Amino acid sequence: MAPNAVDPTRHSAPQQESDGERRDRAGDERGASGARRDRVGDARDVAGDERDQDGAHRDRLADLRDGEGDERNERARVRDVLAQRRDLAGQHRDRAAEERDRAADGWEADAGLSQGSTLEGRGVLARRGSAADRVDARQDREAGARERALAKEDRDTATSDRRASSEERSDSHADRDLALGDRTSGAAQRSSAELDRTSSDADRASAADERRLSHLDELTGVSSRGAGLFELTHVMARSRREDHALMLAFVDADHLKATNDALGHEAGDRLLVGLAAALSAHQRSYDVIMRYGGDEFVCAISDVSPAMAQERMQHASDAFAATGGTFTYGLAQWTPDDTTQTLINRADAAMYAKRGQRGAGATPDRHP
Repeated sequence: MAPNAVDPTRHSAPQQESDGERRDRAGDERGASGARRDRVGDARDVAGDERDQDGAHRDRLADLRDGEGDERNERARVRDVLAQRRDLAGQHRDRAAEERDRAADGWEADAGLSQGSTLEGRGVLARRGSAADRVDARQDREAGARERALAKEDRDTATSDRRASSEERSDSHADRDLALGDRTSGAAQRSSAELDRTSSDADRASAADERRLSHLDELTGVSSRGAGLFELTHVMARSRREDHALMLAFVDADHLKATNDALGHEAGDRLLVGLAAALSAHQRSYDVIMRYGGDEFVCAISDVSPAMAQERMQHASDAFAATGGTFTYGLAQWTPDDTTQTLINRADAAMYAKRGQRGAGATPDRHP
């Protein structure tokens, strides 16, 4: 029997399993890190929304203050107009009083020359009128001064309101800038989280590939012995649980040593690859096919009768013969008392019995 062609530079199956587990753990950690970054990004978005709302509220307050400032400015303008009108009225009264004073002086002068009482009375009346006009003018000026003071207060308040509204708008702009920074940071966190997930997915896929490859025979691509025996255990348990039929074929390539000696191990490897391909082509995807030894293969065929199992093996034999190779096989039917080893041993014994019936070194009869 030819030994398995093993590349010593490749990792062993346990090492590949360990690498796969490490990559899975790294993927889980990256996924958890991505979830944490998403949560931080969400929190920053919420903070950004709150800052936007605060900014909008400040803008509304600033608009209200601007409106109140406009109203106060308008009241100040009205008061200024009223004050100007009162000043003008006071000036008119002052001029009227001055004219009455001049008239009274003239009448008194005339009364002194003529010694007449009428002119003197008219002067007295004129002075009284001018005094009243001066009182009214003073009151107008005082009212104008009050209006101007109120107008100044309105303007000062409007200026304060506008200053406060400007500060609130500055605060709202700062809030919006912070909110934008939060959202940008949140987006960066999500992008980093997505990269982590992509990397973790790639790690998991690589780990899965390594585990899958570690279960396969490196030369032929069918299950390795360890993985195949594990699968066979499950198939037998299912057959026992569901009372299903199960046939096991033990296959041995004919003349592999002669091929290796005559043509080299590369030709022997091609022979084994062709045999595995013929077996795989005539079994179902869920049937177990494993490389049991150097030139030995085992096939577990579920839910078939012995006749159907022989038919499938015959088709595989014909396909392999078309490539120039032959193999001998033995069949054993599973019983509930079987273990994996007893079932394999019975199929192996059936294979050797068939080969013995043909005689040592004889060309194998491919018909069962």
